[in-house]
Amino acid sequence: MWLLWRIRGLFVLYRRGKGLTQSAAGEIRTVGLGLMILGFVKLVAHTGQILILSAANAPGDRVLAIQFGTGELGFLLAGGLMLAIGQSMREAVAAAEELRGFV
Repeated sequence: MWLLWRIRGLFVLYRRGKGLTQSAAGEIRTVGLGLMILGFVKLVAHTGQILILSAANAPGDRVLAIQFGTGELGFLLAGGLMLAIGQSMREAVAAAEELRGFV
């Protein structure tokens, strides 16, 4: 829900015409961080579930399974891309503010 709320905040900034601002760049970076956290949590949660479910088994029958699929990879890649876009937006905002200073 937190990630959806941050995406909503980004679209509110776009609606207000503040697409090329530091706050929009910060929101994009926050969305990217949220996507990366989501991918990591999915990876850890599945492993934790398997450990909990097999904890009652006899020693030697317990299972440790780490699943890393396209879903987790997709979240990590999308999050990394959003972080890079957010950083580029910060640089673009700084350049635009510098150009406004000359005019």
